[in-house]
Order: sequence, then structure tokens, then C-alpha cells
Amino acid sequence: MNLDRSIIRSVPEFAALNDAEAGALVQLASVIRKKKGEIIVKENAPGDALYIVLSGMVRVAKLDLGKVVEIAKLKSGEVFGEISLLDEMVTSASVIADATTDLAVIRRGDFAKLLQSNAVLSAKVYRAFCLVLAERLRATNNLYTVSVSPWVDEFDW
Repeated sequence: MNLDRSIIRSVPEFAALNDAEAGALVQLASVIRKKKGEIIVKENAPGDALYIVLSGMVRVAKLDLGKVVEIAKLKSGEVFGEISLLDEMVTSASVIADATTDLAVIRRGDFAKLLQSNAVLSAKVYRAFCLVLAERLRATNNLYTVSVSPWVDEFDW
């Protein structure tokens, strides 16, 4: 699969980029294919890349008390790995191909150099990441609220 500016700009995190900015990301990216069941990112491993799902589907899962818990399924146009790019910590979950999947991969070092060299691009990308992470936090808060709702009446609000 060939990667071009229009594909980059179809990803919500990169929709605000102009052609030159999207082109700069295309230049950094490589495209890989993973077969169903292949691990793309392993939980608690060093995170070193941003991934864009180009085709197929992946599932995001965590190991919890010895059981695999699925957190999300991501499809074409969705991104993962951005948290590790921001905080340089180990990955928070595993990501596994749920079907044959094509991914664009942008390595941390290349991404950081690009953002350091272009303040406008950097602001656009970090704003988009913040919005995505805020959305995920809200979803997590909603799940947490549902899971503790039997005890909510115990508190004096």
C-alpha cells in the first residue's frame, strides 16, 4: 500500500495539516503489513513509534490478573502509540493485528526531529493528541463510573 498526503490528512489527528506538513509525515513513514494474530506492540515494552492503521483492524489489550482484557479495536484511520511518543515511557497495552493489517509507522526520533524543526506543525499535532487523549480519558472515566456505580450512593455528594 502506498502512503500519500491524503491518507495522512484523513486521520483525525492530522486533519488540520496542510499539504506540506502532511508530506513531511509521509516522508518519515514506512508501511508494514502484519498478519492476523501478530503482536505489533507489547505491553510494558519501550514505545518507539506512532502507528496509523491503513487497512485491517487491531485490538488493544492489557494483561490484568493473568487475563487478557480487550480495551479497544482500532480500524483504518485510527492511531496508536502516541502516548509513548509523548511520555517516553513503556507502552501501556499490547496491540495485536485482528486481521491482515497495513500500518504506517513513524519512529520517535524522526517524529521528534520534525516537530522540533517546525513549531506550527508541532502545535497542530500536540493539540490533536491532547484532544484524542482527553476523549479517551472521558471514556475511561465513564467506564469507571459505571463500574463503581453500586457504591456511589454511599458517598455524600
